[in-house]
Amino acid sequence: MVRLGTMRNGVIIPDEPDAIPEGTRITLDFPAEEDDGAWPADCPPPPATETREELIASLREDLAAIRAGERGVPVAEAFARIRADLGFPPEKRG
Repeated sequence: MVRLGTMRNGVIIPDEPDAIPEGTRITLDFPAEEDDGAWPADCPPPPATETREELIASLREDLAAIRAGERGVPVAEAFARIRADLGFPPEKRG
């Protein structure tokens, strides 16, 4: 159950009269600042697609390829691929 209210002079004033019975334990969820870098509360973290062992194996393969002289892709191309994978439109340059 969610009840809304406003903090005034150190006291929470519920939007609805008698919304919270006296003595009720509550949880306070403070809104994050727009630019604080926190993960939004209403956005779940991305799902894990690999086990730890699979991730480590993948990193080892990548390091071996780098040591063997394999080159990656330019950053602009990598970002273009990521945008396409996520369904975003191509970045406009101008």
